[in-house]
Parts: sequence; C-alpha cells; structure tokens
Amino acid sequence: MNTKHKIPRTLVVNDNLPPFVGGSITMTYNLSLGLDFSESAAISQERKGFTFASGFDDSIGIDIQETKIPGLNKLFYRGSRFGFVTIFMMFRIPQIVRAGIKEAKRINAEVVFTSWPTEHFTIAAWIIAKRLKLPLVVYYHSLWTETKHNFIARTIAKIFEKRVNKAAKKVLVATPPTGDYLKAKFGVEPGVIEHAINTNIWAYKQRESVSRTTPRKILMLGAVNKFNRDSVVAFARAISTLDDVQLTILTGQSISDLETWGVDTTKVECFFCPRERLIDTILGSDVLYLAIGFDTPIPLETRVVIPTRLMDYLPAGIPTIAHGPDTTWTIQEARNRNWAKVINTLDSDQLNQEVKHFLEQRNYDDILKGSKEETERRDFVNVSKTLSQILIDATS
Repeated sequence: MNTKHKIPRTLVVNDNLPPFVGGSITMTYNLSLGLDFSESAAISQERKGFTFASGFDDSIGIDIQETKIPGLNKLFYRGSRFGFVTIFMMFRIPQIVRAGIKEAKRINAEVVFTSWPTEHFTIAAWIIAKRLKLPLVVYYHSLWTETKHNFIARTIAKIFEKRVNKAAKKVLVATPPTGDYLKAKFGVEPGVIEHAINTNIWAYKQRESVSRTTPRKILMLGAVNKFNRDSVVAFARAISTLDDVQLTILTGQSISDLETWGVDTTKVECFFCPRERLIDTILGSDVLYLAIGFDTPIPLETRVVIPTRLMDYLPAGIPTIAHGPDTTWTIQEARNRNWAKVINTLDSDQLNQEVKHFLEQRNYDDILKGSKEETERRDFVNVSKTLSQILIDATS
C-alpha cells in the first residue's frame, strides 16, 4: 500500500532535517514519511558547524532534493547564550533566500513550508514567499519569542514573529494549547498537526502488548535537564527504598552528571543508547517513565508542548508513568486519553506509595489500550494526510 500523500510543489525551508538528531528533526522526519516530495525541494543546512542538533544519524533521510547552506564554526557555540550565534546565523539569511528563490523557480513551487524553531530559516522562508508571492505555511514545533533567553535573540524574535504569523497563509502548531496561545497573541487561526509516530519501525499492530506481572525495570528516555529535573529527583528518591526496582536513563550523561543535578542514584543507572538499539532496549523494560518538570525556566513552554520522546513510548506496548503537574498539556492528555498512569506530586512519600501501588498491579490493560489508541491516532500515515491537505488548501 502506498502511504505517501500527494502534496503541491513545495519549497521546504528547514534546517531540522536528517541526518541531524533532535526532537524537531524527529518530528519532521516522522511526518515526512507520509509525504510525496518527488516534485518538491528543500533548503537545509550542511553538517559542519551545525549548532542546533544533538548528533547525527546517517541511517535516516528524507527523499527530497536538498540545497545545503554552510553552517557556523563550532567556536561560536559556547557564546550562543550571549546571542553571537543568533547574529551570525542572521547573516546567513540572504544566502538562504537566494538559494530558496533559485530552487523555487526551478521546481515552479506552489507553496513555501517552514518549521520553527530556528529563526534564520523561518525568516528566510517568509522573505522567499513574499518576494515570489507564494503562500507560506509555518509549523511551530515550540514557542518562539517565549523561548529566547538572551536580549539579541529575543529582540529579533519580537521583530519578526508577528510579521511571519500575519503573512502566513496557514500557521500550524503541535498542540491545541499552543494554537490557543498564538490565536490570542496574533489573532491567527492555527491548525494542529500533532507529533506523528513512525509506525514503520514499531509495527505495533503486529505485536502483542507487553504487560508483565511483576514489573521492576523502569526506563526513561533522554537527559535530566532544567525542564524535568525536579520530577526526576523526586522520583529517584521515591524508588530508592523499593526492593528490586531499577531506573535506567538512556542519556549521554554520566552518573556523576546526574548527581550534579541532585539525582539520588541508589537505584539509577544510565548509558547512551544508539538509535539502532533503541527499540530492543525499550522492549526490555517493564515500565516507561515520562518526566515533566514542575518548576521550569519557561513555564508556558512546559505547559503547552508535548515531548517528542513520547512517540517512542506510546507504540511500545509497555505501561507508562507520566509524572508532572496537571497544568501541562502532556499530563492532561495522559489522563484524558488514559495512555499513562499519572502522578502529579513531588512529595517523596506519596510518590513512593503511588509507584509501589502501580508496580503491584496485576493488570495494565486499560493503559495499554489507551496507548495503542493514541498510537493509531498519531500514526504518520494519518497525520501526514492532514498536512498534505493543508498544503493543497494553501495553494487555492
């Protein structure tokens, strides 16, 4: 069966493409699996000096003709918090625009499609669409101005974000609350394109759900950081007194790194897991743990986004614990759609009791049913079909 949906001749202006690795790259890649790019082209970025991605994975790629813009020297990376990278990236915009106009004319583009979160490509896409009088579709993976810490980046965001939103034929977001926020802020009517799941690699329909009677191995994907620290610290402390329970964190961080964050490592181990071993590693666990921080540096961002790593939790057929505040969209979705056991406290004693009770359950069918339904809803075939129709509508 052909799962590729036809789209108009599209100029994709986006540096969040494989082989780079990161949350936004995964979002783009999973969505692209269901789109036919045979008549389209992309303006992306070369590997050297790329400052946004967390690594490379040459085993994945998007079947699209790419023109790659040279990146920045790594020496600028450490100064990114002062805005140096933002300034030098902005000087790449004319080059991106020239390459984009050339490619748009070559393929006779009908629409320009870009994804935030890198302002230089998003702004370039806006300029290209404006000069060529083409409809612009902008897809927010996260918030823009609100996530900028340094003065320079925040000033640039304030100058351009409103203009890009007002000029776009369609603004897209990954979650409904993000759309509500942008509607109130700019008066736009965002559409929702949710994170898609790569069901090609999971084949969830062909596999039985895993529901062990004595779960003991708990697994968490991703690093401990400022957006989940307090939850992980409380959770690790809570399980430290539970017998035969182990929390494994798949991260490039070391045990000493975790201890620096305040994590009690009595029942914690960590190691880096390459993508090719990820599925087998996940399937070797009994319970998956998703942590959302209570006290984070960007509370609004935490409230409205949903973690990309969830797209590797839902199709696994393994019961999940979602730990975080009820004010966040992720925790609300986990509760409303019943794809996880929700714990919304930082109190170690209460956490200990809730985790212990959950691990002693004899049946997880309700949660596994919820996660399977959510996987089907987020299947890339379904989600990309929605995007293909939006791109078609944008050209009319």
